[in-house]
This record gives sequence, structure tokens and C-alpha cells, in this order.
Amino acid sequence: MPSLAQRAYVENAVETATPAQRLLILLDRLEANLVALGDAFRVRDLEAIHVNAKAAQAALALLRGALREDVWEHAATIATLYTWALERLVRANVDKDPAPYEEARSVLEPLIAAWRHAAMEVSHE
Repeated sequence: MPSLAQRAYVENAVETATPAQRLLILLDRLEANLVALGDAFRVRDLEAIHVNAKAAQAALALLRGALREDVWEHAATIATLYTWALERLVRANVDKDPAPYEEARSVLEPLIAAWRHAAMEVSHE
């Protein structure tokens, strides 16, 4: 568990980050949770499956909440993908079944890479 100082540092880093940097923080978090979830399924660690599925769901919910349909015409489509992936991760966690996780991961990984690329492009402008 992180110390109070570590949590304060992270909170400050997030609060002072640009929108592109915040997106990268969320993407890194989601990606790390997906990797850890895959590892947990491989070793059948039920507690780690639950913890990492919930963390991935939380990251996805934050990403979905950040979408601005009033600004970007494709936001609703991406929101639908996030909702679908959330549902798959919930199903994987409830059933302790890696198949729905794999379905979600196969859609999320290219999406994470695309968002990361876009955030890097914006950061270099």
C-alpha cells in the first residue's frame, strides 16, 4: 500500500498534468491492470483476478467518463466500446473465466495504442 507521501505525489502529478498526460496515465493504468489480470488468470489466482478486473473496470469508467460527445463526433462509438469492454470484464470476474477478458483485451489493446499515439502527437505540438 502506498504511503501518504506517495499518494500525495501521485495526486499532485495527476492534478497538474495536461489532458494528454492524464490520458496517458489512465492508459498506462488500464494496460497494467489488463496485463496483471491476464497473469492472474494464467495462475488461477482468484483474488488477483478480482482486484485487477475491478481496477481495469475503474480505469475504463474514467476513460468513458472523459469522452466528450459534444466535442468529438466519434465519442459515442468509443463509449459503446468501453461499455462493452466493461461488461466483458465484469463477466470475466464474476465467472472467473478468461474468455470474456480475452475478448475485451483484443479490442482494448489496439485502442490503447491508438490513444497513446494520439496523446503523444498532441504533446509534441
